[in-house]
Amino acid sequence: MEYFVDVYPPPLHVIVAGAGHVAKPLVEMGKKLGFYITVICDRPQYANVDQFPWADEVICRPYMDYFRSLDITDKPYILLLTRGHQYDVAILREILHLSVPYIGMIGSRRRISGVFSQLHEAYPDSEFEHVYAPIGLDIGAQTPEEIAVSVLAEILRVKNHKSGKSLKEEIGHFIVDRQVEDE
Repeated sequence: MEYFVDVYPPPLHVIVAGAGHVAKPLVEMGKKLGFYITVICDRPQYANVDQFPWADEVICRPYMDYFRSLDITDKPYILLLTRGHQYDVAILREILHLSVPYIGMIGSRRRISGVFSQLHEAYPDSEFEHVYAPIGLDIGAQTPEEIAVSVLAEILRVKNHKSGKSLKEEIGHFIVDRQVEDE
């Protein structure tokens, strides 16, 4: 008797801390990519299924309560899209030591610099190796939807251990398949 087994790895788990204007398109697009999406926010008017119908989980509770009890067995990718750097600092203090592949933080260079300056004295540089800030790939993103594409592309780059370069840049020239041209 012969058996065939198809192995389906669990979906990539993305935790979105914050429920603002960038989170909405990011959650929708992330779900379309097959990710398991958890949204956590401390404000009930934002952290609800009406605001995030694409999310697998929408949790309304204080950030620190959630992150103190975070189970990382599925190696989640964590996105900090909170409304203030005080939340980012507190969350990072709680999760920097975790063995997760990706922690991304949205914000201006000034905001990020302020957050890191508060943390660098207490943590070695090695703790920041998996922190991506500013979040996303440099594609000139301006709108919430473009920022979501930029962030999700960076997550895929990290997950797949790729460079994130344009395929044309990676290959260095055009590829012409004469057989396809003749058909």
